[in-house]
Amino acid sequence: MKLLVVSMFILFFTSCSTSKMLSDSEIKNISFGSGGGFSGNINKYDLNNKGHLINSESSILKVNKDKLNSLYTQAENLLNYDYRTPRNIYNFITISTNSDTNHIVWGHEDLDVSIKVKQLYEDLQQLIKVN
Repeated sequence: MKLLVVSMFILFFTSCSTSKMLSDSEIKNISFGSGGGFSGNINKYDLNNKGHLINSESSILKVNKDKLNSLYTQAENLLNYDYRTPRNIYNFITISTNSDTNHIVWGHEDLDVSIKVKQLYEDLQQLIKVN
């Protein structure tokens, strides 16, 4: 009887666990999007370390582990990249770890921002286009 109770106890608590992190990266979240213009609207998305792509608190899709690790590796290379030059219409990437946040902002037609930033942004945008 005790074995049955203990078994049920273990089964209950292991089945209630939250979803696992898919990335071992120090990055916890990547926010990205665009804003500005006449209306000043901001379109923002979040990609967390569990692979959930979220817009306005609702999950859009779940990214597979390989794609998530690829995006997080690109983001790790930009943790110390400093560029904050918004224009009337701008794009942004915010990379968050437990201890730091790097906010990168550039104008829509900005030619001076790193190609690595543009590539990561395009790869993140592809996630939205797939959905």
